[in-house]
Amino acid sequence: RPIGGIPEIIRDQKNGMLFAETVAPRQIAQYIRETVSLPAVYRDLGLNAYNEFETRLNWDVAARRLCDMFRLLAFDTKEGS
Repeated sequence: RPIGGIPEIIRDQKNGMLFAETVAPRQIAQYIRETVSLPAVYRDLGLNAYNEFETRLNWDVAARRLCDMFRLLAFDTKEGS
């Protein structure tokens, strides 16, 4: 099982990193050091994480999806009457 992130949110090597339960803290620290030392990789992870937030992982998006679902349900109910 991965730890260090929720697989539904973290896309491994795209907007973060998922680690197995058995990974030693030293290995996680090494990954962080390597990532920070590579400006392009660090920048891309940050930009990808921000894009995930903007398009998928914020309350405005969640509310919009919920409202869309309610509209569809209401429409289907009217059609079925």
